[in-house]
Amino acid sequence: MSLTEQLFEETNPAESEPESQTAEEIDGIDLLLKRLTAMESNKPGAGPVYEPWHKRRVMPGAKRLMFPVCGEVEDVNGIWWGVRDVRVTRHGFDLCFGNPADDYGAWRGGPPSLIATKPLWDFWDANRMKGHGFLFDLPAGRTTLKRLRRRTGFNFRDDTREFWTERIEELGLLPTREFAARHGVAAAVVSERRARMVGRRARPVGWWRKAKVRRILLAGLTLIETARKLRIGTSTAHRLRDRAMVEAQLLATPVDRKVRLV
Repeated sequence: MSLTEQLFEETNPAESEPESQTAEEIDGIDLLLKRLTAMESNKPGAGPVYEPWHKRRVMPGAKRLMFPVCGEVEDVNGIWWGVRDVRVTRHGFDLCFGNPADDYGAWRGGPPSLIATKPLWDFWDANRMKGHGFLFDLPAGRTTLKRLRRRTGFNFRDDTREFWTERIEELGLLPTREFAARHGVAAAVVSERRARMVGRRARPVGWWRKAKVRRILLAGLTLIETARKLRIGTSTAHRLRDRAMVEAQLLATPVDRKVRLV
């Protein structure tokens, strides 16, 4: 017979109200003692067993259920990540989100991190000269993209300065449209950069009167072919060709020595 049953028999709680309350309190104390004993022996099914915070087992919560691991991927640094979210982009590759595969259980839920995969790195590397409107045209937050670009060494200002510095010789020699077509840059941007880094280009006065240039102007080529050979615009080629033809006609016209100017 349990301690509670003995107390019920001895006190006969049906006779008085105070005795009944005392019996219920003792019954509660007896249940608490049973739970404490079960906690010491770690018996299952005897109520919740609480562990110290530094020894608690991490149970899968709502966030973990929202982002289960669906695969693994390697980033540009050779680190394997557990993929928890995949988003399709309009540029032919996917954005992967997750956490490092060997994080020793450090991830406790929350939104997964953006992974610096090789396709994402190649996309940013191939479009260094594009503006932020194009570089950030991805299904992720702008701050998330900025942080990952900073960690992977991308910086729009530094990349722009390096790009033009490496090609300063071509910038001074090639025509604007040829340089723009070769490197995928707008012609207006090329003109502005040339004026800033090389200076305004101006050929000597009368350069088109040289024998080599005159032969090209009077060779009967199309305007596009003439402009390409002389590295000038078609409008300039049209104007210089007309002037060269007029001067050629004047030089070919015989001069009447008997004419006197009054």
